[in-house]
Parts: sequence; C-alpha cells; structure tokens
Amino acid sequence: MKRIQLLFVLVLGMNNLNSFAQSSEITSELKENVLLYNQKINELVVRHEGNGFVINKEARIPMKSGTSVVLNFAMMEGKWYHFVFVGDPGSKKLKANLYFEGQGDYVQDKIMVQRDNEFWTEFSFICPQTGMYELDLFQKSQIQKPLAYLMIFEKKSGGEVQNRN
Repeated sequence: MKRIQLLFVLVLGMNNLNSFAQSSEITSELKENVLLYNQKINELVVRHEGNGFVINKEARIPMKSGTSVVLNFAMMEGKWYHFVFVGDPGSKKLKANLYFEGQGDYVQDKIMVQRDNEFWTEFSFICPQTGMYELDLFQKSQIQKPLAYLMIFEKKSGGEVQNRN
C-alpha cells in the first residue's frame, strides 16, 4: 500500500515537473525541489500512520504564488485531526490558518522557508464543535505555480476525545 502511495506521489511530482516544462526551463533546482517534495510527503505519511493516524483526505492543491486557497471541511466534535501542508521547497513563505465562522482562528501557522529551511507545516486539532471549518493556505514562491500538497489525517478509533462538561 505504501509503495502505491509513493508511486502516486512520484507521478504527481512528475506531472508538476511537466507543468514546469511548459512555462519555464527545467533546471536541476526544479528537479531537486520535486524530489524533496515527494520525499517529504512520503516521510510524513509513514510517520503519522505509525503514530496511529489514517489519511482522511489528501490532494495536490493547485496554487498560484501569492494567492490564498480556501478549503472547507466538515469536522466532528471530539475527533482528533492532524493537518499537513507540504509546499514547494523553493518557496519563501508558507501560511496555514484554520478557522470556524463566528469563532475566528483556531490555528495560525506561518513559516519563512528560506530562513527555517522547512517547506511544510503541520498541526493537530481536536475539534471542539461539529461543523464546517475553513482552511486558508498561502504560499509565496519564485515560480508562478508552486508545488502544494495537503493531507488531513484522523486518529484511528479511540481518537475521540470526551467532553468534560
């Protein structure tokens, strides 16, 4: 199963490399970025599955540099979710905000990629209230269409947290 996931991620990366070819010259740096991106996705899947999480949702996110993408997710009260946003290794900045209308931001995470040499962000969230949540993703990059991948893990059975009220 993990080999199939790795193959799928590598194929996605190669598709991204082909899209680079249409808009710019494929450099060794771009090839290296695709390789780092795919390795990081696979590493994070293995790590979180080993910690008792299963993938609830995952997708390559079509992004433009400097433009936010807002995604909506239904989440259940008491469930433990883990969000992983892998950006382009050549990006300058990554940002993820998780919020609930009327409540505001629950999580706000910003990474300066060139300073920290990290091109992913991740956080856990125990849902306090059932409903539709919004995840706002942002990436600033030198290329127009940077690599972007989102994984939402959910704790396997037993990952529900009981309300103490």
